[in-house]
Amino acid sequence: MDTPFIFKLLLIAIPAAGALWLIPRAALAESRTSRGCRVISYPRVLRICTFIGWTVAVAVPWAAWQHGMISQRRSIILTMAGLVLALLFHFEIRRSKITWDGYWIYTISPWRKDRRIAFASVMQCSFSYPLLSHIIRTRKDGLIFLPIFLKGVSGLLQALPEECLRNVRLKKPDQPE
Repeated sequence: MDTPFIFKLLLIAIPAAGALWLIPRAALAESRTSRGCRVISYPRVLRICTFIGWTVAVAVPWAAWQHGMISQRRSIILTMAGLVLALLFHFEIRRSKITWDGYWIYTISPWRKDRRIAFASVMQCSFSYPLLSHIIRTRKDGLIFLPIFLKGVSGLLQALPEECLRNVRLKKPDQPE
């Protein structure tokens, strides 16, 4: 007898709900300190999701081909597309990092050159709902995007000059929700 549909649905829904519950909580954690700088990076939960992404990119098209749902050619195409997406996700999660020490903000990204930005050059900070990111505008170094999934963003925002934070609501550590 075939596995009931509800069991298959629960097999996907329960881990997905667990991940959606863990990710925001992990992102609320304070940034760690390394070599005198505060480090803002993606939490461990998202790093684990990169391995799940690699597995899904290979397993789902292969299983669909094995069960006759798609042709072998489509399976190969879907696997390659999944691997490309998993690779992009992997680079973003594993290689993106922002550090700061009170005088400088250092950004490390696989998509653009590494930057060293003075706190004095920060002009404005805002929040983008479509991107789910805080955006720090600087005088000559462009924009710094801080996705809400990064761990330790609130510490950097609280360290910015107060005139830059006019449009950003920050929760103070001792303030109730």
